[in-house]
Amino acid sequence: MLVSVYTQGVKGSIGVNYGTEADNLPPPSKVARFLLDSTVIRRVRVFDADREKLRAFAGTGIAITITIPNDQIPHLTNLTFAQEWTLHDALTGESLDGDIKISTPHSLGILSNSSPPSMGKFRQGYDAYILKPLLNFLKATNSPFVINPYPFFASSDDNLDYALFRPTLGVVDENTNLTYTNMLDGQLDAVFSAIKRLGFTDINIVIGETGWPSRGDIGQTGVDLESAAEYNRKLIQHVTSGIGTPLMPNTTFETYIFALFNEDLKPGPTCERNFGLFDPNLTPVYDVGILKPVANAAKRIQHGVSDTSNCMKNNRRDNTVPLQSLKHCSMRSGRKLSLTGGVLVPLPPRAAT
Repeated sequence: MLVSVYTQGVKGSIGVNYGTEADNLPPPSKVARFLLDSTVIRRVRVFDADREKLRAFAGTGIAITITIPNDQIPHLTNLTFAQEWTLHDALTGESLDGDIKISTPHSLGILSNSSPPSMGKFRQGYDAYILKPLLNFLKATNSPFVINPYPFFASSDDNLDYALFRPTLGVVDENTNLTYTNMLDGQLDAVFSAIKRLGFTDINIVIGETGWPSRGDIGQTGVDLESAAEYNRKLIQHVTSGIGTPLMPNTTFETYIFALFNEDLKPGPTCERNFGLFDPNLTPVYDVGILKPVANAAKRIQHGVSDTSNCMKNNRRDNTVPLQSLKHCSMRSGRKLSLTGGVLVPLPPRAAT
């Protein structure tokens, strides 16, 4: 189960997932400074509420998404702990519910059918009893539905070009007569159709994770530097173009690329440790156009952690950050915070398609 915390109101729709399952990564302060000074990335998603990370990004203007880790979920049954994690009732009590939005990320494993996209449908048991109440909540709070689509995990020799945004004849949905030119659009529209099937048409979709590995095991299709660079570069171009998808035209999608770093301690096949845009020494694994020109990168900008670092200080041994700290930080920085999380939904594995 995952519960995430999203910050909205930030210019730019492209973010990165900042995972730390590695033993060779730079300190968060260096990461925050690098992203601010040397890249155009202004959104970051982290997978815990480590105080050092939150302090590093405080006052930078970089929006931070906090994902509550699985081992913290049981604590949410405790009212005090849940309030400190800014669930919706706690937000309402602090008059922050208009600024902070709560949602839950999902893999494509929640779909029982995704092809053709117009026939997208949630898994039986999830639809009426879990996802419909969730969608009611998202609509009532003007929060997004967060999905983690990975064309990589559905790719093969036969559809690699389609997965990598390369020119193809496309795939026609015979129910709508709409043509799909890439796999991501099909995955997103399948989710849109599943949501619509439950009676909702006005909930924004956010891409919480997507990416492509640059290295894998022998025999894996399309796992190389060139393919990873091509996917992520074209992904950025596509989701920021405003073209949208066949069922969601004229739409720009807030998107978080997986991942910021290669993580050498992640379990599983080789590809799981090689989704990163950067090596631990902050050298690009490949170029996707997110680096600032060298002249601009050389201009080191003081990002004012000293102004807001106190708002993140606490004495909690579990490294969590109380609601009051987030509220104070929001007032000190003059920014609206927007958190995603709060509806507990059991998730299938990320790799499910």
